Amino acid sequence: MKKFFERREIAPQFRLAVTETRKARFVLLFFIAITAVFVFSACNVSDFIDATRDAARNEPPRTEDRPPTDNNRQDVRPPADGAALTPAQIFAQNQFAVFQIFAWCADGIGYSGSGFFIDSTGLAVTNHHVMANMVYAVAVLYDDSEFDIVGFYSYDTNNDLAVIRVDGGRRPNFEYAVLGNSDAVRVGELVYAVGGPEGEPITFTDGMISRLVAEPISIDIYTVSGLLQHTAAIYGGNSGGPLLNDRGQVIGINSFVRTDRASVQWAVPSNRINLPAANDFLQDLPLGGAAPSQPTFDGRIAYLTRFNYIPDFLSISRNARLQMSGTPRDLGEAGGILYELYEYLYVYTIPARHWIADTDAFDAALEQRGFIFQNVVHLDGEVWVYLFHPGRNRSISYAFMTGFDTLLMAVGSGDVYTLFYHSGQYSLPSTGQQPAIPTGQRGQDPALYGLWQFWDTTSSSYLHWAGDGEIIYYAFLQDGTGTFFTTDMADTVVLREFPFNWHTVDDVVVIEYTTIDLVLVYYYEVYHDELWMSGANEHLLVYVEL
Repeated sequence: MKKFFERREIAPQFRLAVTETRKARFVLLFFIAITAVFVFSACNVSDFIDATRDAARNEPPRTEDRPPTDNNRQDVRPPADGAALTPAQIFAQNQFAVFQIFAWCADGIGYSGSGFFIDSTGLAVTNHHVMANMVYAVAVLYDDSEFDIVGFYSYDTNNDLAVIRVDGGRRPNFEYAVLGNSDAVRVGELVYAVGGPEGEPITFTDGMISRLVAEPISIDIYTVSGLLQHTAAIYGGNSGGPLLNDRGQVIGINSFVRTDRASVQWAVPSNRINLPAANDFLQDLPLGGAAPSQPTFDGRIAYLTRFNYIPDFLSISRNARLQMSGTPRDLGEAGGILYELYEYLYVYTIPARHWIADTDAFDAALEQRGFIFQNVVHLDGEVWVYLFHPGRNRSISYAFMTGFDTLLMAVGSGDVYTLFYHSGQYSLPSTGQQPAIPTGQRGQDPALYGLWQFWDTTSSSYLHWAGDGEIIYYAFLQDGTGTFFTTDMADTVVLREFPFNWHTVDDVVVIEYTTIDLVLVYYYEVYHDELWMSGANEHLLVYVEL
């Protein structure tokens, strides 16, 4: 070990490998060759209760949540005046008011659609067929932030509409769309459609009003009269998204399309939206009313792959195997930090000897795509790595679970690291029952100088702190710096390094790591060539001659 340690003093950059790495559309043929734009939810619901909107609203309320009163709700029906806007201005005005919907039936089958906010608190509108028979749903905004859809106020099967509630607990105010006057719409007016076609990110298309449809149009279980026919392209997944006029106001809700004529799309007039009254109660999902017969687009794949700027870990690691993935709710995290801060989780198995090299390569791929490394933190006995994409406002965090050969990877909106550790909103979990950092005369005990090897006190064999196949060392240098590092079992290759500063106060040694948020406090005693350190646990270190 003398040659190895001398080399380290010549090149003392104890670089922590973890912390500093580069750093279907299935077209349905209806009897008039028309299909619903998005999801006619098929979940064996032929015997689902066929209730009208009025009957549903007369049911006993299932929660105590009420919509905002007129005194605290934003005005959602301003007068339809003002100058025409450019298409770019219209999109900028509404891009965060429109969201994708990913929804699941009780049997786990999922579909996708669109919706839009009509006030800042999370009141929103979509199609009935998007949400029919769905027991769980999320709204995904333009910046990929995700929020639960927690219930509905009303639905209208005569017009294929539903008024729903998006939980805005983590966002003070949603941007929302302004409702225009659909009765004033005329043929030839320019219109714009916004939504998430086939589960893809929000898109923006243009066209014009081509006809005001007088006759009723029947599609699956819906028969709607007075539709607005337009030429702005929409596809499966656009259902429930807004149709906007040249002032950026909502004049319709995109609902249906003719599959045999690309220029024929239909929207339900916006004046048919039934805004909830102040005494209306929020009701739990699913919506009532008969559900459509078949979906036109399965949104599960889109939801699972919607983070298209994040490389697939399995495409980088040949040693990992995906065990499960899903939302925190899917994986049984009904509360806690994972549920609050992250939207999607991946659980991999990977041998301990491979996880550092493979996550190094993953970090490098993330950085090539605009992610920046933030920190490595020792949290509840696990080492968490945090990265953030400023442009996408997206965080990736992962932790390797020693002893289980398991890698947990989490994807969340916003800067999760800063929010969790520096916002003051969360109580940080303990990193162990360590003694408090002592006060008193600081110094460096010469008895600690040198290189110490970590031993298991129960079996007199190497204690593999980071998994099978690693030897552990502490190096205490005379200038108050040092490093914790591991090597392979041949003692020739450094696998990881944690530089630290250290000092002693009486019979306590304080180790403050410089590249991770971790401070360890140990009582220590030195007997000849043995160093005993005890705090949250007990360690035996054996001196290695240089």
